[in-house]
Amino acid sequence: MKLLSLEGCTVTVDALNCQRAIAQQVIDQKGDYVMALKGNQGRLHDDVRRFLDDPASRVTTAKSAVDGDHGRIETRTATVSTDIRWLRDRHDWPGLVAVGKMVRVRELACKTTTETAYYLLSSAMTPSGSVRSPARTGALRTGCTGGWT
Repeated sequence: MKLLSLEGCTVTVDALNCQRAIAQQVIDQKGDYVMALKGNQGRLHDDVRRFLDDPASRVTTAKSAVDGDHGRIETRTATVSTDIRWLRDRHDWPGLVAVGKMVRVRELACKTTTETAYYLLSSAMTPSGSVRSPARTGALRTGCTGGWT
C-alpha cells in the first residue's frame, strides 16, 4: 500500500484487513478508511455493536436506500456516530473518528433476510455518502471509493 497515493481517498477494507497497522498506514498517507468490523476484533466489535444498537446512543441515521433487481428488493439503512470519545480512549484505534453500521434487508419471493455490518471510520460520513474530515481539513469531500453506503 505504500506505493499507492492515498491522499484524498477513502480506503475500504473487509474485516480480515481491519488492523491497527493498516489504519495507521492509511492515516500516515493522508487517506481515510472505512474498515469492516467483525468478531476478530473481540471487545472492540462488541463495544461498537452494543453502542450502535442502543436506542439511547447519539447517532445519525440516513434515509434508507431501496434497490430492486433479479427478483429481490434490498433496503439499506446506514447509521453513524461521532460521539465515541469513550471508545477511542478504551481502544486507542489510529485515526478513529466515527463508527457506523449498515442494516441490509433482502426480500425475495420466498424469504426475507436481515444482515447488520459494523464499521470503523476515520472520517464522519454524511447521509449523502460524502466524507467529513474535521480533524484534517474541515471540508466535505467524496471518497475515491464512492462512500461506504
